[in-house]
Amino acid sequence: MGLVEAVKPIAELPDKPRPYILALDGVRFLAIVVVILKHTGLNATSSFLPLRLLGSMVKIGGGVPLFFIISGYLISGILLDTRSSENRYRNFMARRSLRIFPLYFAYLFLAVALTWLTTSTPLHSIWVFVFYLQNIFLVRADNFGAVLPVFHLWTLGVQEQFYFAWPFLLWSCSSLRRVRSLCWGIVLGSILIRIFLTIHLGEFALAERLMPCRAGEMCLGTLLAVERYEETWISASAQNFMAPLSVLLIVLVIRHTERGNVGMLFVEEVLALLAACLLAGALVPASRTSRFLSHRVFITIGGKYSYGLFMFHPVVLLLFCGKVLHLGNTSMAGVERVAVTLAGSLVLAVLSYHFFEKPFLSLKRYFPARQKQRTSAPYVSPGVPASAYQHLQAS
Repeated sequence: MGLVEAVKPIAELPDKPRPYILALDGVRFLAIVVVILKHTGLNATSSFLPLRLLGSMVKIGGGVPLFFIISGYLISGILLDTRSSENRYRNFMARRSLRIFPLYFAYLFLAVALTWLTTSTPLHSIWVFVFYLQNIFLVRADNFGAVLPVFHLWTLGVQEQFYFAWPFLLWSCSSLRRVRSLCWGIVLGSILIRIFLTIHLGEFALAERLMPCRAGEMCLGTLLAVERYEETWISASAQNFMAPLSVLLIVLVIRHTERGNVGMLFVEEVLALLAACLLAGALVPASRTSRFLSHRVFITIGGKYSYGLFMFHPVVLLLFCGKVLHLGNTSMAGVERVAVTLAGSLVLAVLSYHFFEKPFLSLKRYFPARQKQRTSAPYVSPGVPASAYQHLQAS
């Protein structure tokens, strides 16, 4: 790769069509399943080592960095594709809002209304959630007092804050080399901020939830998005890193599973790198990772219903499993809790998508983004024709 090519202005980059890899929806499915497993309390203290390792990794929250990384990949790809488009920022924010806002604010309204109806207690910190500040004002968010759980909404605060600022930063870069430099700088800065908050201030919760602390994960996704225009060592090496990173993660999990120490921070950073490698593998159609994640069930649930699964699973878990079914903390109850939470959340997500979210998503046609041609990987599930995947829509 020559120097001239490396510093080519972004505006002069070749206008490549951006096919949508179906395995990306499989990555979404995997991420939400890991998040649900974490919240259902997968056993991390089992005497059976494989189960203990799996439980410990889930406890760390592997689904969250995977969500952030795939979000950074998709969003940055859109921003690069529309870098020369008219009304690019307006259309970008409008499309993101139509995807996120309706269900989010409907859930928030329902939480407030049900709290008032059942307890006659007004909620005084609604503004924290209305303005997506729940990842900053942690005490107010934790003491919100709604009858519906809202503890999981902090990730949406991180994403919305990133969406607001990232287009200006990305579009300000004159070349892909500067985009990469910006991303690596943010990755390093995120790690340093997390170390400072955890070690010097003892604020582990802030270190976990502040947008600057998680922006590095979204920038890892951006680095993978940039590879579509100009391949570097990242594309060539990411899949090769998966095996050694997996071994390293297992060793670290055995030694460090306590919140708030340097070892745990290191574990989380290794987990984020492993998640980035997983996404990189999903982007290669011929890879085993892509073939596995391109299963029809995975891409259907991940592409359409992952957002609803995320929003509704705490309701099913805490209210239905906990207060209606009274499922305790035994191993058998844990299996039942996972099964009921997944099934119940999926039912609510399907209903929400088809009867509530779709009308809002149809409004995206008034805020056009560059057309994307969805393509399936050459390897799909046995017996499933490629035409069966055409009904899926990019988020």
